[in-house]
Amino acid sequence: MASGRMIRALLVPVHPSAPALVGWIDAGFPEYRDAVGAMVEGLSTVLQYDSDALIFINDSSLINGMDVNLRVTSYVFEYSEAARNGRTRECHPGTEDVRGPVVMLGAALTDVPQHLVDHFAAREVT
Repeated sequence: MASGRMIRALLVPVHPSAPALVGWIDAGFPEYRDAVGAMVEGLSTVLQYDSDALIFINDSSLINGMDVNLRVTSYVFEYSEAARNGRTRECHPGTEDVRGPVVMLGAALTDVPQHLVDHFAAREVT
């Protein structure tokens, strides 16, 4: 059943020329999981590199051979809170790249932080 509480979600497609988009999804369970799953093209798993944001990816993106999401991988390894604090130094670009389309939400299922919308120059979906 829909919760009625809507939150802003950021979609960063895998293709670099496709614009990042910001739209609204229902924050209820399982509605948000269904919406996120549709956007990442399958079951999702969550990653966290910023204290205020969650990154959702396709759980089988590596096995399914999804392309590397260069914009999100660059963000994770160069600009995220984890990167700024040296917590991605042990990661290995090439084997730990973010793959496929990505959805970002605020931590605790809140609106995606504005700094991510700005970083990815996302357009509002109306």
